[in-house]
Amino acid sequence: MRFSDFVQLMHRYIGCSVTQQEYVLYLTNLVIRDPMTDDEEKLDENDDFNPLSSKDVSTLSKIYSGAQNRKIKQDDARTIQSRFSKSKFVDAFQTADYEAREELIGKLKEFGIQGNLEADNIDEVCAELFYRFIDAMASNKGYIDTTLPVHIDSYGNRYVTVEVSTVYVKDGKLHVGDEVLELPTALAPEKDIKPEEMPYVNALCAAYADALAQAVTPDVIGTLPGRYRRDFTSQRTSYYEAEWLHHSVRDVFDGGEEKFEALKKDAYDGIESTYLQDYDNGYQRLQAVLDKITNTTLDTSSIDRIKSLMKNVHKKGICHILVNDGTINSWVDIDE
Repeated sequence: MRFSDFVQLMHRYIGCSVTQQEYVLYLTNLVIRDPMTDDEEKLDENDDFNPLSSKDVSTLSKIYSGAQNRKIKQDDARTIQSRFSKSKFVDAFQTADYEAREELIGKLKEFGIQGNLEADNIDEVCAELFYRFIDAMASNKGYIDTTLPVHIDSYGNRYVTVEVSTVYVKDGKLHVGDEVLELPTALAPEKDIKPEEMPYVNALCAAYADALAQAVTPDVIGTLPGRYRRDFTSQRTSYYEAEWLHHSVRDVFDGGEEKFEALKKDAYDGIESTYLQDYDNGYQRLQAVLDKITNTTLDTSSIDRIKSLMKNVHKKGICHILVNDGTINSWVDIDE
């Protein structure tokens, strides 16, 4: 299926009143998230956040029609991929009634699209197809292999139901037999600490304060000795890596949330005795626990058996998630 085929098909069901010349820009605007940083805000103010905004009508028309095999350029596709969010795209489908959805299912099947295609999840299926096209064009291809099924459950989530020991990760993608599924975009800490990070961040500050015998708060981390500054950066990276793992398991696997909960329980069971030992300070307890978790096999949920998915950095980050959800009280006062 070519990208132009997909665009023209979508034009029949969402944004029907938009002209052909404007439709590619309209459609890509639906999958580009809102700006998140000052630099992105400036791009948005200048109408440059969507890289197609600066394209002339002729170029957009050729992408729509597929003339001369025209598609979104590789660099532009990579930019869209990095800002991809399906929420506005899915919302746009609300105007499509049941009959239109059923008709769309038939059209997709004519293109060879396989999977769980139902009227109540066809918006999510099309969002997944859209991402596949953006990913393909980011690799300089203007088509996708329609023989790969789109796995969408009744809640609109992609899923894998095969035995996870047969699944592996390569080149940032999940391989299930001959099928390749996209994993969520990598998460990385931003300069400003988000509110949801505060429980584990405050616990780290308490551990540093216990070791240094001085008050430590998040705003003074930059004044601490180098080992603690580096440690703080490392721990935030670990936390975000673990959250990426959480999103990956939740979004891709059937029963993914339960699998991740089992993984957290397995992690705590593995570190509990180390965590409860006596130490000179909370920082020593933190380091002992992180060392222990990297040498612990976490196979209760079976996630650990997916080749190349979970690394030591994810295991360390799970410890911070355990702090966030209250399983670990503190690195200092463990009995409170």
